[in-house]
Amino acid sequence: MAKEIVLNGRNIYYDKHNRAIYYNKRSQTGYIVPSELTSRFQILSFRYAISLIVLIFCQLLFELNIWISILIAVLSCAYMEWHYRKLLSRMTQIKNFNPELATSSTKEAAKLDTGGTLLRFGLYAALSILLVVNVVIENYFETNIIIAVASIAVSLFSAYMAIRYLLTLTKR
Repeated sequence: MAKEIVLNGRNIYYDKHNRAIYYNKRSQTGYIVPSELTSRFQILSFRYAISLIVLIFCQLLFELNIWISILIAVLSCAYMEWHYRKLLSRMTQIKNFNPELATSSTKEAAKLDTGGTLLRFGLYAALSILLVVNVVIENYFETNIIIAVASIAVSLFSAYMAIRYLLTLTKR
């Protein structure tokens, strides 16, 4: 039997019926994320980070021209953004959703087992450290500033996620 995916992150809440709700602050609209769309929503919510990773891979692994790498990253971001907006249009909307009446996703993430949370913390922390070490060792600040900045951006995001999981561990 497949394990249920627990959504967590910024702007994810759970209502009294234990349904995952994505809250869009600009439009003050909540979107109920059905269980069959949870994995797709989870992947598409990281679309900007994935685009940065695409940029890094195109530049480092495939050694493409920087402008071609940027174009591929922008096109992949646009494609994922289109799918994300299309996915949101398929979800049930809650106008004037009040997040104070819902449970925060960090409380829901606390329901995960300690081993899984500790593993996620360790992996995000290791990724954050290794990206910075790679930039320093490969001397990207002098040779390829775009890759250096993209790597540091992904490293900061990884550190943010590691801190979130660490806070989840300390709240237990």
